[in-house]
Amino acid sequence: MNPDYSFAFGSLRAIFVIIMWSFFSFCILLFGAEIMANMRVREMILLKKIFFKRPVSKELNRHIMERFAKKYFEGEMIYGAGELSNNMFAILSGKVGIKKVGINNNGETTAILGEGAHFGELSMFLDEPRSENVVAMMDDTNLLVISKNNFETIIREHPLIVFNILKEMAFRMKTDR
Repeated sequence: MNPDYSFAFGSLRAIFVIIMWSFFSFCILLFGAEIMANMRVREMILLKKIFFKRPVSKELNRHIMERFAKKYFEGEMIYGAGELSNNMFAILSGKVGIKKVGINNNGETTAILGEGAHFGELSMFLDEPRSENVVAMMDDTNLLVISKNNFETIIREHPLIVFNILKEMAFRMKTDR
């Protein structure tokens, strides 16, 4: 056995160990990324049921409430005119009053939305300040807060939701005249 060979082959063994360590580290990183992506898709599946007005089981409802819902009390301001926001809202329970801000409106409630309706999407789509004040009209008004990123993911996965939202927006425009 030649002592010079063990020195050369010993360093090759270290290179092999480093390559294998890098490979397994990369595999673990990809596995973690896959788990995170699947968790996000699961949340989007829960949120899309709200837009299609499908019943949600109690366990899923609890998860949605913990993660995305916010509770308001009667008279509490949800948002005001001029605020910037990247969120839209869906009403899970209760009612909200929309008060248009402008020359012709004296702070009067122009619309009352109930369970299943959504609002705030126009400002979110256009990245513009809110044009109305929205106030909770009942105690225990539960709203689902949907961020722009979550909404874009929902639309990417389920483009039919866009038609539901466009239909409701067109109806609102028709009745505002």
